[in-house]
Amino acid sequence: LLTKYGASRCIYRRENHPVFYVYDSYHIAAEEWASVLTPGGADSLRGTVHDGFFIGLWLNAHDGRDLLAGGFDGAYTYFASEAVSWGSSRRNWPRISR
Repeated sequence: LLTKYGASRCIYRRENHPVFYVYDSYHIAAEEWASVLTPGGADSLRGTVHDGFFIGLWLNAHDGRDLLAGGFDGAYTYFASEAVSWGSSRRNWPRISR
């Protein structure tokens, strides 16, 4: 993706890194994400030409722990309706922001 489109002005960047929203990231274990998203991971992208700002899905209460352990740079929720998931419930947003 970056080889073909990385120079495009259409790629959103944060701190000069392309931003990737990883759809349904919770389907892959935090340990597997950590191998590519942490600096010491066996197949780390960090510090390479393929590094980016990776944002994972916060769906359930425990996903924040897994996103941190997996080396993600941020989190998102995409459900627009209140209480469809733990992450989309406004009452949980103060906890998520910590």
